[in-house]
Amino acid sequence: MSTAEIEVVETFTSIGVAADKAMAAAAALNKRDAMADIGAVRKDIASLQSDMNLLKWMVAFLLAIAVAIFVKQFTP
Repeated sequence: MSTAEIEVVETFTSIGVAADKAMAAAAALNKRDAMADIGAVRKDIASLQSDMNLLKWMVAFLLAIAVAIFVKQFTP
């Protein structure tokens, strides 16, 4: 168990909740927090993907300009 789970179990048992119910509640809270973390990671990944798409377009544009300059140098 993590430190947070131990604190939840201790808190629940100090107010008179049975130990097995306190452990179940701590596990449920831990699972909920893990799911929230996954949601945050997915949002971060979506943001990175959009940034990568922008960077791909920028690189393609710069490459097209470089090729155009190169072609212009060798054509009359």
